[in-house]
Amino acid sequence: MRLGIPLLTLFSAVAAAVSAAPAPVAAPAPPPALAERQSQPTFPQPPGERNINAAATWDDIRGVSDLSRWILDYHNQFRAQFGSPPLQWDGNLAFFETMHTFSCNNSHWGNDNLAWYSTTGPASYPVNQLIDMWAGEWVDHYNPPREVYDHFSAMVWASATNVGCSWSLRCRDGDWPNHIYFTCRYGPVVNLLGQYAENVGAFRGS
Repeated sequence: MRLGIPLLTLFSAVAAAVSAAPAPVAAPAPPPALAERQSQPTFPQPPGERNINAAATWDDIRGVSDLSRWILDYHNQFRAQFGSPPLQWDGNLAFFETMHTFSCNNSHWGNDNLAWYSTTGPASYPVNQLIDMWAGEWVDHYNPPREVYDHFSAMVWASATNVGCSWSLRCRDGDWPNHIYFTCRYGPVVNLLGQYAENVGAFRGS
């Protein structure tokens, strides 16, 4: 979204130069770096600090906390860039994921995305950077274009309607004393084999 003002300024300046010229003049192509940025999705940025530094609360699970609202906003801003409709927060899915994260089971339970962060320092990490890891898998789908069922496809799956997320700090990861375990579950179902084409759209722009 930060590209918006510079892009508008650039193209309006080109249009003025062309109209003032005595003969038609082709507008210059944008620099390669700019063209590349225009063809990539934007990872949403929070309006303020949105860190996971404690276990999910009841307000988090219900979807009424600033943190859970931002998680939903991130998903919907990112999904819109691929033509997918917005999701609604589902407290039942979030409660299920609370059991998932508190089990310390680092395996998929179906229709879910998992992320974790381990450190010897304080257990605090921006939640958007955890979701960025899922969103960043978009490159595996378009270079070259191919069907991949992964975290990204679950995030943008067009027929998904609900999402619920949770997290815990109670698990251990080897010698790392502090471990954030973050998961999201999508409903009713995502990443169904044979239904990729109608559920994972091409990037449409930020």
